[in-house]
Amino acid sequence: MEAWPTKYPKLAELDDALCAYRNGMSLDAWRSSADERIEDPDPRGRKRILDEAQRILVAAGEHRDAMVLILRTTGAKARRQLIAAMHYAEQSWVMKALETFVQSCMFESTAPGTYASYVWERRHTRAFVDMEIDESAAVSARERTTKAVTEALKGIGVLDGEYLIHARPEPEVFACLLAIELQAEHRSECSVEWAALESKTAKFFCLESPYARVVAERAGHGAFFQSSYLAGTPRLVLDLSMQKKAA
Repeated sequence: MEAWPTKYPKLAELDDALCAYRNGMSLDAWRSSADERIEDPDPRGRKRILDEAQRILVAAGEHRDAMVLILRTTGAKARRQLIAAMHYAEQSWVMKALETFVQSCMFESTAPGTYASYVWERRHTRAFVDMEIDESAAVSARERTTKAVTEALKGIGVLDGEYLIHARPEPEVFACLLAIELQAEHRSECSVEWAALESKTAKFFCLESPYARVVAERAGHGAFFQSSYLAGTPRLVLDLSMQKKAA
């Protein structure tokens, strides 16, 4: 794997250690294993990262599968929005446990050249449902997402018959994008919700272009992008109607 920018901690390298901790590794053993995966020559930097991660794991308690899922989600905005989406689905412990970690360890910007942008470029093909979690955790994640989407659809404004997703890190944004991706991957498990989305919306306008592009690539079925502007703001259009025709 190509080296990440040296200025930032290699948080993704903690994946294996997080999974091991989820599967019963002791906290001390986890710290030792995780410490070896942080490419930061400064011991104080490694300790800060480990302390934050340990605080997350301890706060998560029995929710270790979901925590691994969150920590493996790439990009600062995506990570923050996933937290928001889960918080929207009444998983308030996630917001409380991760708020400090997200703010202290990740950049918010996905502009070219930033850390988050680099993560998107290197790891964007990792899908929400491709994490190394057991089936019960995957089902639980889909259930939480479905609930968030159900509520989100009630609050999204309609413009010319089309649902508009704003470029703000609100739960509705990420929940709906996750719904598209999850249901493209698991149509048999999500057939009711997928049908509801198909009948209610022709297009999603997404201003969070990095994640919209990932979702479009994962969804497939003729999804395409169209450059456009709304009140002077660039946007990308994910056309779900083409998916219906191609399906």
